[in-house]
Amino acid sequence: MAETKPSLGQGSENDHIRQDAIGGTSLDRRYYRSFRFLGSMVAFSLSLCGSYVGYLLPVGILTIINADIGPDANYPMIAVAWTISNALGNLLVGRLSDIFGRRYFLLVGNALGLLGFIVSAVARNISSLIGASVLIGLSASVSLTFYSAAGELVPIKDRGYWYFAIFVPVIPFGMFSAWLAHNFVLIATWRWCYYLAIIIQGCAVILLAVAYFPPSVEQLHSEKSRRQLISEIDCLGIFLYTAGTVLFLLGVSWGGSTYPWKSSEVIACLVVGGVTLILFFTWEGFGHPTSPLLPVKFLVGDKRGFFFPAILGGVDSMFYYGLTLIWPTQVNTVYTTGLRTEGWLASILSAASQTGTMVATLVFYRMGHQRIALGVAFTIMVGLTGGLTVTNPTNRALAIGLVTPAGFCIGFSETIILMLGQACRDPHMIGLAVGTLGFLRLLFGAVAQALYTTILSNRLATTLPRRITEFAVNAGLPTSALPDLFQAVATQDPDALNSVPNITSSVIEAVTMGQKFAYADAFSSVYWTAFAFGAVGVVLTPFVRKDVNDEMTAYVPKKLRGVLDDGKVADGKDLEFEKGQSTTHVDHPLAKSA
Repeated sequence: MAETKPSLGQGSENDHIRQDAIGGTSLDRRYYRSFRFLGSMVAFSLSLCGSYVGYLLPVGILTIINADIGPDANYPMIAVAWTISNALGNLLVGRLSDIFGRRYFLLVGNALGLLGFIVSAVARNISSLIGASVLIGLSASVSLTFYSAAGELVPIKDRGYWYFAIFVPVIPFGMFSAWLAHNFVLIATWRWCYYLAIIIQGCAVILLAVAYFPPSVEQLHSEKSRRQLISEIDCLGIFLYTAGTVLFLLGVSWGGSTYPWKSSEVIACLVVGGVTLILFFTWEGFGHPTSPLLPVKFLVGDKRGFFFPAILGGVDSMFYYGLTLIWPTQVNTVYTTGLRTEGWLASILSAASQTGTMVATLVFYRMGHQRIALGVAFTIMVGLTGGLTVTNPTNRALAIGLVTPAGFCIGFSETIILMLGQACRDPHMIGLAVGTLGFLRLLFGAVAQALYTTILSNRLATTLPRRITEFAVNAGLPTSALPDLFQAVATQDPDALNSVPNITSSVIEAVTMGQKFAYADAFSSVYWTAFAFGAVGVVLTPFVRKDVNDEMTAYVPKKLRGVLDDGKVADGKDLEFEKGQSTTHVDHPLAKSA
C-alpha cells in the first residue's frame, strides 16, 4: 500500500512535527522519574488547586463579601466575569497552544491568575473584585488545560492515572470549598480565600518556570517560521468568537437578575452575540481560513466519537452548573442550621462530583464500554433529580441521600466524556479537543444557570406569598395584618417583623417555616427543568461511540525538552499513531480537520 499523508491545509503540505518532539512508544522509564516531568505534573496540580481555591471558595460566600465591602447590587458579576472569561479562554488557549507550544501560555496564564488573586485580596470594593475575576477566569481556563498539557506527555492509555494523581491535592479544595470558606469567615476573614490562592498559585508559577519545557514552536513546525504562523492566525475567527461569546454570555447572565429579560440591554446582547457566534461557525466552515480557530470538520467529522460527546458534555454541565448554583441556595434557605453546618452541607455536591471525577479517571481505560457507562450514569442522574423535586424542610436526610449520588454521576460522566473526546481525536490536537469540549460545557452551563435562576425567581414570586399566608394565618395572624407582614419580610429586618400588628413568637416561627416551604416549592420546579435536560442526555447516549479501546495505546504524543536527549528519541515504529495509519513521520496536524 502506498504511503499516505494527511492533508495539512493551505500552504502547509511539508510542515510536520520534528521527531525530537515526539515521545513514541518506548520512552525510557527514567523520563518519568526526571525532575522536569515530575515537576511539571506537580505544577499542573498546584495550578489547578489555585484555580479551585480562587473561585470555589469566594463564590460560596459572595453575599458575605458584599456585606463587608459593599453593598453593591452588581456583586453577582464577580461570578459572571469569571464564567465569561473562562469560557472565552478555553478554546483560544487550547488551539493557540497547539500551534505555538504550551509553555508560555501556562506561564503567562498562571501569572495573570496570581495578579488577580493579589488584587482580590486587597480589594476595597466590589468593582475591584469584578475586574480581578476576569484575570482569574482567564487563568482558570489555562489551569484546566492540564488535560492537554499532561495528557500529551504520557501514554494515551495511562492518561487517566496521571489525571488522578494531579487531582489528589485538589481534594480538600474541590470537596470542601464551602466549608473552608465559611470557616475562614468565622475564624479570620474572607480574604484568606485569596491569600491561600496566592500562596498556591505562586508556587505553581515558580515550578512551571523551572520544570515545564514542552516542545518549542520550532519543534512543532519543521518548515514554518514564527512569522508565518502568526500571519496564518485566524484573526477574524478569533474576533467573532470573542465578541459572540462575551456578548451572548453577558446577556444570559444579565437576564432576570441585573436586567429584566425583555430589557433592551439583555435582548441586544443575546441577539448580537448569538448572530456573531453563528457568523463565527459560518466563517470557520465556509471561509477557508488557513489555520481555523475551530475547524468545523474537527467538530463534526467524527460524530459518535466527538460531536455527540461534546453535546452530551454540554447537557452534563447543565446539571452541574445548575445544581452547584441551586443546592447551596437550598441549604441556606431550606436547611438553615448555622454557618459551619451549612458549609458542610453545601460541600456535599462538590465532594461527590469530585469523587466521581477521580473514580472515572481510574476506571476509564480498564472498564471499556464507555457508552454503557454514560447511559447508566445519566439514567441514575435523571432519576435522582426527579426525587429531589419532593424534598422539603422535613426531609433533609432524603435530600442529602439524593444529591450525593447525583453529584457523583455528574463528575463521573463529565470525565468520561472528556477522556472519550480526547481519545477520538488526533493526539497532537489534544489542546483543540479539550478547549472545544470546555467551551461548549461552559456555554451550555451558563445558559442553564440563567434559566434556573429565572425559574427560581419567578416561582418565588408566587410561592412566597402563598406559603407565608398559609403558615401565618394558621398560626393565628389576622388577615388584615398580612400586608404589613409582607413588607416586613421583604426588608429581612427582625425589628420590622416584630413591629407587625398582632405578631407573636409562634407566628414568627410559622412565617420562617413558611418561607422554607416556599423555597422548597420553587426548587422543585428547578429540579423538574434539570430532569428534562437529563432526559435529553439519556436520549443522546446511544449516539456516542461504543468504546475507545482501540485508541488506548502506549503512544506518547509529545516529550519534554532536555530529558534523555540522546539522539534516540523514537524509532520508526514509535512515530506511528498505532491507529492503522502507515506513516514514516508525523505530519503536522494543525490544519487537519478530521
